[in-house]
Amino acid sequence: MATSIYPPNYTTPVGQVRSLIPDIKRYTDPEDALAVPAYAFEDDQIEAFLALNSGKVKLAAAQAIDALAINEAYISKKIRTEDLSTDGPAVADAMRKGADALRRQQRDEDQALGLEENFVITDFQEGTDWFRLY
Repeated sequence: MATSIYPPNYTTPVGQVRSLIPDIKRYTDPEDALAVPAYAFEDDQIEAFLALNSGKVKLAAAQAIDALAINEAYISKKIRTEDLSTDGPAVADAMRKGADALRRQQRDEDQALGLEENFVITDFQEGTDWFRLY
């Protein structure tokens, strides 16, 4: 069974991701003042987002937000009754824009540090020593 630390330790990557996502705490029993809060994601799920994104907190947070946005659009849908209306797709779109902003921030930080992904395409030159077919 997965467990999550409450309150989160914001000095760890998991806590930092949690601080960037709308990880609304919900209580298992709202009547119980001592009820343990639950997160939208368990710590091990956030660790998976970090692993999939090379440990980059903002990219992991963006992926978590995207997952929440997909869930929001899927579950909430667009509903209108006489006195109530919900627009899950609009909420999901706003969440995706937030995720995109985190990705842009990470890209800008990487570029400032010279970590952007560059590659060079060169022509093959026959007869060079560095390339041999065996």
